[in-house]
Formats: sequence, structure tokens, C-alpha cells
Amino acid sequence: MSQVIATALIMMLMWSLKQFEWLEELGGPLTPSTMTVGFILLIAYMAGKLASRYRLPKITGYMIVGVVVGPYVLDLVSHEMTEQLQLINGLALSLIAITAGGELKIDELKPLWKSVLAITFMFILVLWIVFIAFAFAAYPWMPFLEDPSWRSILVVGMILGTLAAASSPAVAMAIINECEAKGVVTKCLLCVTVLKDIFVITLFSIVVTFGKALIKPDTPLDLNFLAMVSFEIVLSIGVGVLLGLLISLYLHVVNRENTLFLLFVCFLSAKLSIHFHLEPALVALSAGFFMENTTPERGYRLVHAIERGSLPVYTLFFCLTGAVIDLEALKSMWILALVVVALRLAALYGATYAGTRIGKGPDGMKQFGWLGFVAQAGVSLGLAAMLLRGFPEWGAGLQTLLIAVIGINLLIGPIGTRWALIRSGEAKI
Repeated sequence: MSQVIATALIMMLMWSLKQFEWLEELGGPLTPSTMTVGFILLIAYMAGKLASRYRLPKITGYMIVGVVVGPYVLDLVSHEMTEQLQLINGLALSLIAITAGGELKIDELKPLWKSVLAITFMFILVLWIVFIAFAFAAYPWMPFLEDPSWRSILVVGMILGTLAAASSPAVAMAIINECEAKGVVTKCLLCVTVLKDIFVITLFSIVVTFGKALIKPDTPLDLNFLAMVSFEIVLSIGVGVLLGLLISLYLHVVNRENTLFLLFVCFLSAKLSIHFHLEPALVALSAGFFMENTTPERGYRLVHAIERGSLPVYTLFFCLTGAVIDLEALKSMWILALVVVALRLAALYGATYAGTRIGKGPDGMKQFGWLGFVAQAGVSLGLAAMLLRGFPEWGAGLQTLLIAVIGINLLIGPIGTRWALIRSGEAKI
């Protein structure tokens, strides 16, 4: 009870300081904008401990705080602030991804590769079938589709199916670390989550490219977008390998202040990824994977150094993730969004079960693994934001629906992942 009271008092103090507009005019170190990060860290940290006490993931507490202090509730963290702090998101994502790459050891993955590929393939196949059928059945209840053609409905179904296949490696890795989970289900879950996102990014570019040509047959087929996405994926992996080589050399030659060095490298990686339109998560993941499988001892030191200094960054990252959950989108399409979420959950279960049986994967994956794929975040939101440019007639409406769906999945996903790891017997809690 004392933690609840303390959290409420800190939030009230944060709100009261926001009311003093004269602080902004001072231009000094005590403006509301500069104090926001400190208050967020305090509140989110206490909310994480409170969530853990009730057997919920800590990141659920962080995200709930983000929703409450975000622009749609108390507006203590405005849209402008979330934009200004995007580099923090990139830093946290790089740290999470480099840790995830460090957990993927080739020798341990060899027995699982059939299961990983089978589950990934079944995800794409099942979700496409389910959501194309859903689009044709439910298009009269989609307000953004006015006087639709069968071509438009088909493209909407393909987009829904593609983005429904995406999951959040950041959420999966955060829960795995929190639960200290190790085992075949954990490895399989992490590998499928990462591999699916690479497939989803590529497949989305194919759907957009051919979808525009299908809806408007007189429009020439533009393969530039597809070529650009493919090039960015390959370049991201290449840059990640170079980054891994740089970190490995530093740990071998200098091996001092490793945590500060890694924070700097991940910060630089996030900045460069934004500037050169790379995939920051893929860059960092490739770096961690390269180190772990070429110099395992340095890979261990890398992960250990990150774990020592990453808690404040992770806390802020998931709090900001909660702050960008669009409650207005959820309010406007909550019924349709709930239907899509329920349909996706059923399809995730079927795809995971079928893929695990075909690939002869672990029983724990077949029974509980599907819950680890519920959460969606960065990749899904980023791809959804591109719809308006590709399909100006109805892209904005579909984007609103997808944002509402992603918001729901983001809140329930961490709980499902934690439960899956506990029920599979691989979590140390």
C-alpha cells in the first residue's frame, strides 16, 4: 500500500510542477521538460516493483505508468516530449537487441532450426488465410472502406495478415531477462520472434508494392520500394557485423569501463540507423550474434556489461512505449480492434501448434509458446505508419485500426509471455 501512495504522490508532484509555466521561462536545468525523465524513472520503477508483487511483468507496470502520464490521459508527457525522447527508445532497443543476439548460439540452435522455420512459415500462411477471409467477411463494418472493390479488400486482408504476424523481440527479451528463463522453449520463442520480424518487413514491402499495382492496374509496377527495403536489411546486417567486430576489439584491447563504452556504441548505432534508414534492432542483433558465435567469452562480458547499466534505459523505454499507445484510436475502433485481437490470438495458437508439430519442436512450445508472440510494438507501429503514403484513400483508417490492435496486444502481451515461460518450466521465478 505504501508503494501505491508513494507513486501517487510523485505523480501529483510531477503534475503540479507542470502547472508552473514560469519554470519554462527560466530556461535553466529545472524546467518541467528536463525533470520529466527523472520523474518517469521514479514512478515507473515503483510501478514495476508493484506489478512484480502481484505476479505481473515489471514492464507491464512501466507501460501502465506511460499510459497514465502520456498525452491521452494526464498529458504530463506530451507528444512533443515523446518525439524528443525517441533517441532513448533507439538506445534501449539497441541494448535489448544486442543482448538478444548474444543469446543466440549456433550450436544450441541447430536442433531447433526445423521448428523455427516451420513455425515462422505457418505464422505467415495461417494469418494470411485468416485475415484475408476476415476482410471479405467484415468489410461492411470497416468504416474506412467506402465502396470497396475486391482488390482493395484483398490488399487490406494481406496487410492485416502480414502485420498480425509481427511480434516484439524487445518485449520477449525483457521478459526472458526478468524471468531469467533458459531452455529450448525460450530459445525457440526468441528465434521465431526475431526471424518473423525480418520476414514481416520484407513481406510488407512486397504487399505494398504489388498491392498498389493491383488496386490501380494502369499504375506502373514500382519495385524501388522493395529493392530499398531489401538493401536496408542486408546493409543493417553488414553494419551489425562491423559493430560486433569493433566491440570485440575494444573488449580485447582496452576492456575498461565496458558499460559506458557499450552505452556510447549503442547510442551511436541508434543515431546512425536513423540517419541512414537502417533497422536499429537488426544492426544490434547482428552485432550480438556475431560476437557470441566468434568470441563467446567476450560475448559473455558484453551481455554482463549491458545488464549492469541498462535498467534505467529499459524502464524509460517501456514507459515511453506505453505513452505512445493511442487511446483515441482505441476509443474510435475498440469493437473491431477486439475482434481482430481475438482472431489473431486464435490464429497464433493454431500456427504455433501446427508449426511445432511439423518441425517436431518442444512440447512446451506447442502448448504455451503462442502466448510469447502476442506483444507487438516498434516494427508493427513503424510499418502501420507507412500505410497512408501507400494507400491514401483508406490507409489512414486502416492505420487507426492497426494502432488500436497493437495497443491492446502491447498491454496483454508481456503477461502472456511471462505465463508461457513459467508454464514451460524454464523461468526461475
